[in-house]
Amino acid sequence: MMSKTILSNGRALILLLPLFLMTSLPVQAALPERILTDKGAVTGMALPTQDGTGVHEDVMSYRGIPYAAPPVGELRWRPPQAAAAWQGDRDATTFSAMCAQNFPSGRGNDRIQESGMSEDCLYLNVTSAAQSPEARQPVLVWFHGGSLTSGWGNSHAPNSAPLPRKGVVVVSVNHRLGPLGYFSHPALSAESPQGVSGNYGSLDTIAALQWVQNNIAAFGGDPDRVTIAGVSGGGEKVLFLMASPLAEGLFHRALVMSGGIANVPLERTEQAGVDLLNRIGLESGEQTLEQMRATSWQDLVKSAASREGRYRSVFTLDNWSLQGLAAQHDVPIILGLMGSEKEPDTSPPYIARALTPAVEPLSDVYAYVFTHLPYGWGSNGGLAYHGGDVSYLFGVLENIAGHYGNLFRPGPRQDIPADPGLDYRDDWVSDAFMSILVKFAETGDPNLDEAAFERLGRSWRWPRLDNNDQYLDIGIKPIVKTGWVRAGSNQRRPRYEE
Repeated sequence: MMSKTILSNGRALILLLPLFLMTSLPVQAALPERILTDKGAVTGMALPTQDGTGVHEDVMSYRGIPYAAPPVGELRWRPPQAAAAWQGDRDATTFSAMCAQNFPSGRGNDRIQESGMSEDCLYLNVTSAAQSPEARQPVLVWFHGGSLTSGWGNSHAPNSAPLPRKGVVVVSVNHRLGPLGYFSHPALSAESPQGVSGNYGSLDTIAALQWVQNNIAAFGGDPDRVTIAGVSGGGEKVLFLMASPLAEGLFHRALVMSGGIANVPLERTEQAGVDLLNRIGLESGEQTLEQMRATSWQDLVKSAASREGRYRSVFTLDNWSLQGLAAQHDVPIILGLMGSEKEPDTSPPYIARALTPAVEPLSDVYAYVFTHLPYGWGSNGGLAYHGGDVSYLFGVLENIAGHYGNLFRPGPRQDIPADPGLDYRDDWVSDAFMSILVKFAETGDPNLDEAAFERLGRSWRWPRLDNNDQYLDIGIKPIVKTGWVRAGSNQRRPRYEE
């Protein structure tokens, strides 16, 4: 095994270089460019490199695949409808438009992608390094962050090569957002067969999971081993799916990275919808379905984002798609926090149940705190920041430098350089984190086997979360600690020594 010696606080520290740097040699992808889905054929391509100057010949990319009909006109504010079938081959080499949203809307969300922005946005992307359609690799379905109001599934991380090369088919999803995805109104509820409105964006995610069940085998994926995952607002969406009866049987594991969930009764979200239209200029007596659907999405998004509006995009407790949080799907789940984040919400029943002595949880619950931070930032007092684990999960460490000043914001008294100081320690943590995720997606248990530990050069055992409150501190090396619910910041600083 290769090793490298560095000096840390005056001491020699020997760390093993990740062997994937030596052994992950690209091989020719065996999946064809042309894949037949249940609606027609799509034609993808070898995954382009991030700078667009080359391709990853061992990884295939299929972009902008429709999983539902465009939610425009009469389909605005309705549950997603089936996509239309098509004749011939559909080009799947470009991303779809990002879903309508306010811009700029937050940290790292300050540019509109080249494919533009539209209400017509119910499309997903598949990235696969499977060697044949019969490979039956586990599947990761990724829901982007950005609360319920912003973001897109077309970003670099979930559409990159490293994680698929580990043996996971990755699906990234675009879905309705903000007042187009989470809007309720009495007229819409009256129109609905279920007598409800709202949660359209989350109904989109369910439609995407149904597409996965019907089609992912053609891309080398296993529909019986689907992990849903997301960060921040994407974690919220995962927690919604954990509680929604409409999602039963559509996934088999869950990964929540820095996500929490809240819900609001239908009558309150309906009133919020009435108030939003009032501010646009539609008085209550004018708020017919025809007038509402004729309102431009730009006016809806602008009014919802205004400070005077006080409009919040939230999950609606509609007793149809969401009946509360008490009932949870019985699947293994990993819950993650970052070193700089506060203690988790322990109210969801699967957490409370896991932490209760003498009560057996339905399925295994695992918890982690990701404390690793590049040395240039961590050695100067920085803490692992919200969303920072995503670059390690997908193996796209080149994204990290761009987080300075948005996702990673030094305190006013911190003299932290813009250069993160990436080195082989970051490669090792990324390799370990990806390996953990792949094992969890394969088996529902994130504990690695002896061969993986030997390759990584160290070993650990990740206990499930129970009344002992143990969790995995993910850094160099991952270690088990106690106090996931009550851990203080002194436990959550980056570690550069063993």
